Amino acid sequence: MSNWASDYKRVMTDVMKAIDGHVAIKMAAPSDSILSIAKKQLDSLGVDTTRIWFYVMPGEAHWIRDHGAAFVVNRQGELGAVDFEWNAYGSLDWQVLRDSTLLDSLDIYKEKTRTGNRAKVDSLMAVATEANWIKSNLTIEGGA
Repeated sequence: MSNWASDYKRVMTDVMKAIDGHVAIKMAAPSDSILSIAKKQLDSLGVDTTRIWFYVMPGEAHWIRDHGAAFVVNRQGELGAVDFEWNAYGSLDWQVLRDSTLLDSLDIYKEKTRTGNRAKVDSLMAVATEANWIKSNLTIEGGA
């Protein structure tokens, strides 16, 4: 039987090694202590951590792609980080459709999703990369 955590680490390690030298690898963790643990684990798995850009970003969870900024470049070559709204893949709206009695409690969760740590990752990415922060009210899912 497969161990999910082990398989996940192996696959991510293989991906990092394959793209190293071709794509800048950037990794975020919610605290310095977790970042330190991640660096040690990557080192033990043979990943060259000297070539990775590490950031502390409260609210990060596995894939910044899903809830983080989308980067753009204007005609002057200036980097921008677009901060789109994120709605947890529309799952909250789907749950309300299934059971409308959940509406009040899900409204509280929706607000937390829009204002909690995960909602701040976009602006933190702008600061970390020295990009112009561009706030959007458009809701998209990362990688879309």
